[in-house]
Amino acid sequence: MVIAIDPDVKKSGVYIRFGDGKEDYKALTIVELRDYFCNVMFKDAKVVIECSHLVKRSNFHRKRGNISVNEKIARMAGRNEGACLQIIEFAKEFYHEKDLYLIEPFSKAPFKVRGKWDDKTRAMFRANFKPKPKKLNDDMRDARLIYDFAVKKYKL
Repeated sequence: MVIAIDPDVKKSGVYIRFGDGKEDYKALTIVELRDYFCNVMFKDAKVVIECSHLVKRSNFHRKRGNISVNEKIARMAGRNEGACLQIIEFAKEFYHEKDLYLIEPFSKAPFKVRGKWDDKTRAMFRANFKPKPKKLNDDMRDARLIYDFAVKKYKL
């Protein structure tokens, strides 16, 4: 079983792939995610978390452009990093560190164009992955792509 998480401040995208091939998509707050780890803990699960704080070089300190926009981007990135670190701590509480995979953010092309999902790329995602729920938010889609990336990279 693999749990892939795309952390976010409000609701994190969670993709769960069970050993029998069944899958589940969830959007959970940090508190709901901790409760999920508490109540539905699987001993043989591998947890994959996309961690923005692993990026060695950031581009938030631009000298050009609107200062308030740049400050907002940096503030949101910091809040997102804090949420990610909190989720990592929860995961360490319930799973062995050898079952915890922290990955750097990666390009989600061709599905995301300039960091955003649009109608065309959402349709392409549905055609390729055929998710059970018809309504998925962007973080849930990202969690599925994180799962695919981790399966290829770590042979999970």
